[in-house]
Amino acid sequence: MNVAALPEPGTTASAERPIVFACAGAQLVGICSPAPADLGVVVVVGGPQYRGGSHRQFVLLARQLAAAGFPVLRFDVRGMGDSEGEQRGFESITPDIAAAIDTLCAQQPQVRRVVLWGLCDGASAALLYLQERQDARICGVALANPWVRSPVSQARAQVKHYYTRRLREPAFWRKLVSGAVSPRALGELFGALNRMGRTLEDSPIDPARAAGLLKLVEEGVISGSMAKQVFEAMLETGESASAIVEARGLRQTSDTSAIDAAIVTILDANADKVVQYRSGKEALFGFFVGQTMKAMNGKANPGVVNARLKAMLMALLPQ
Repeated sequence: MNVAALPEPGTTASAERPIVFACAGAQLVGICSPAPADLGVVVVVGGPQYRGGSHRQFVLLARQLAAAGFPVLRFDVRGMGDSEGEQRGFESITPDIAAAIDTLCAQQPQVRRVVLWGLCDGASAALLYLQERQDARICGVALANPWVRSPVSQARAQVKHYYTRRLREPAFWRKLVSGAVSPRALGELFGALNRMGRTLEDSPIDPARAAGLLKLVEEGVISGSMAKQVFEAMLETGESASAIVEARGLRQTSDTSAIDAAIVTILDANADKVVQYRSGKEALFGFFVGQTMKAMNGKANPGVVNARLKAMLMALLPQ
């Protein structure tokens, strides 16, 4: 269904017009209050509303804003009120908010900036929209009583705030450079979800458990390559990362004695390659690392392996 045409901007209730717009295959119903300003407002409704209850306040708010010159769109998200689709939690309505913003800007072409107004879970949904989309059109939010506690919002807060803080710490970057954190391996984890056609919200692994897996990698409990194995086990069993690591003995080791013994065995078994390395074929370093990790069943801390192997090979180089 095409979006209904709106009259010229006005400030009275009679200027309001219902509109229908698409979102992920569903038709959403909204009311647009036209006005001339280039700053518009999208009202994000919370949970199910009685038309004579909180919804009435949205009507009055929209009319007051329009009378002051600001265009407003209030609408029902999928599964709410008069809109189509299945009802869903505030964690999953980012596409609905995006469609509403696009519709307001299309219907009021002068709009260049948008403020999101939300109540309760609608306020939380507005915050999640900002985090997920980084929409440059959003210049402000007006939030009334946002909900901040749920498995999804807690996990997102942990990832956003804990890991953002960690990225500012020198110790994290030292671990990253040393190989203790593998960005490529972490990317592969979420590639598995993409192949399944799923996101964190609808995956067999909830966001809190995904955050737990990332935390194990960042803290050095498991390596990046181990994390891929743990992630696959989580998809199959639904168990937490820590439970799988303990049950399967996947905790990585930084025991230098065991790692040194494995390195000595590898170097002794590949004396010819050691000679080549001493002659300048430094690319063989990767071969020695791989053989050492294999000998340690993949459980050795990669950063420790690199450091110990480099030290031993340096000692073998001609002075």
